[in-house]
Amino acid sequence: MIYVSAHGSNEVRRKFTESITWWFIDKLLPRYKNLNISIDITKIDDAQGTCVYDGDTFHIEIDSTLKGEIFIECLLHELVHVEQHLKDLYEINDDHEHIPYVDRLFEQDAYTRSELLCQEYINKEWIAYAKRSIKIRNLVA
Repeated sequence: MIYVSAHGSNEVRRKFTESITWWFIDKLLPRYKNLNISIDITKIDDAQGTCVYDGDTFHIEIDSTLKGEIFIECLLHELVHVEQHLKDLYEINDDHEHIPYVDRLFEQDAYTRSELLCQEYINKEWIAYAKRSIKIRNLVA
C-alpha cells in the first residue's frame, strides 16, 4: 500500500503538499505498490529540504518558509531522491561526504529534473488546482 502524509504548517498546505506528492508518484513511480512517504513542513536552518530513508519510510523535510514555485521545486527535488533510491540510480550514502554538494551526480540530477518537473506541474496541475481555491493562491503567492 502507498502512504503519503504531510505534517506541520496548516491543513491547506499539507493537502497541497500531498497533492504534489501523489502527482509525482502517479507520473514517475506508478509500478510501486509499497511506499511510505512522510513529509514534515518545518523550519530548517541549514537546508531547504532533506530526504532520509530509514528502511521503511522516506522522511522528507521541507523548510516552512519556502513559498510558491520554490516550495514546489524543493519538494520535487526531494521526491526525485526518493525515485533515485527506489530505482537504485545512484549509490546514495555517506561515502559522498568528501564530494562537494554541487558536484554529486545525484544532486545534479535532482536539481535538473526538479526544475523541469516543477514547470510541468505548474503548467498542468497547479494552475487548475489554484483556480479552485483562494486559500491556495494566498498560501503560495
